Amino acid sequence: MNTYKITLTPLNRYFFGGDMTFKVEGKKEYNEQYGSYIIRSNRFPQQTSLLGMLRFLILSNDGQAFDREKNKIADKNRAKELIGATSFCVNSSNYQENDFSCIKQLYPCFLELTADGKTIPLLPTPDDYGYQIHLDTAHSVSVNLQFSALPIVHGYTPKATKQQYYLGSSQAIPVDELFIEDSRIGINKDYQGITQTDDAGLYKQIFYRLGNEKYEGKLHFACYADITDIDLSNYNGSIVNLGGDNSKFLFKAILVEKAEPITYNSDYNDNGKTRQTESDVRYKLVLLSDAYLPLQMGEDRPWSYAISTIVPFRFISTQIEDTENYSILSPKNLRSKKYYLYKKGSVFFCKDDSEKDKLKEVLESASCFRQIGYNYFQIFKLNLITNTNKAI
Repeated sequence: MNTYKITLTPLNRYFFGGDMTFKVEGKKEYNEQYGSYIIRSNRFPQQTSLLGMLRFLILSNDGQAFDREKNKIADKNRAKELIGATSFCVNSSNYQENDFSCIKQLYPCFLELTADGKTIPLLPTPDDYGYQIHLDTAHSVSVNLQFSALPIVHGYTPKATKQQYYLGSSQAIPVDELFIEDSRIGINKDYQGITQTDDAGLYKQIFYRLGNEKYEGKLHFACYADITDIDLSNYNGSIVNLGGDNSKFLFKAILVEKAEPITYNSDYNDNGKTRQTESDVRYKLVLLSDAYLPLQMGEDRPWSYAISTIVPFRFISTQIEDTENYSILSPKNLRSKKYYLYKKGSVFFCKDDSEKDKLKEVLESASCFRQIGYNYFQIFKLNLITNTNKAI
């Protein structure tokens, strides 16, 4: 098995779809669930999109499996040998791994900056960035019938908008210098040139470009992948589609010894010395990727306090046997049910080893999510002598 570092450089603006799309004529039920006249790109691709891009890249470059002239699968058995019989799916009973044949493991996607001949990985500031967290054990609060110490967040101002940054190599870069909005606004007309009368005639679509004047041309997306039987570097220089609206990226893969974990420095928080005491939380867990927590209904949460965000997550399910095309509107390509993931950068505070071990176990138990780059995390432990957190 070989490990590759994959980089994807956008050739223009890009659009990574979310839960909503524009309305589609004749698709009433679809429009009621997903249709809107304003849609916004996500900043990052879903891990399922990266998986789909990689599966199609491998498939379409095999002359036996794929007919480029007809743009369809020619030998389905050969296709299964290359990329597995199905796309990503979730077995909710045990969350077992999927079989993608030569693609064994994907790791979390991250943003990378090239400067002075070096590459610098960038991670979004964790949700506790700039805050001091203290748990007042003299008072307690109840959330969903579960009691815990009263959290006090020093530095939080409810009326102030918190600036978002990306951290890398001892620098904090504002997010609006890295991801630049590119809006398309207009009115659709029918074939007779008449403006449509309903909301479908109006639209606003927000794309992104990477980098302002200072960082333009210096940014790309990156991830690691474990691959067998295929040399990904053979595809270097390929133009791949990723996301919607014909978003194109330059593909490059470099063979490396192992996947390098992209993690935070222990002192990432500029208020690192918190007011914690021996009675406070001993651990905090920071998500390095979006994560699904398969907790059972009524089960106590394995953390004392969290600063977190959840995001909706859907994916398209396909099977080699009946795949005709990869359009979201194809009746054979089904949208999954909606899941909710905890967003990358969410922070969970655990009061003791029991909570920390349980949360770690729950995150790692969702094997199918881990397999494609979700559910990755970093754990910090409080040093009671120096009153600082250290990565473990």
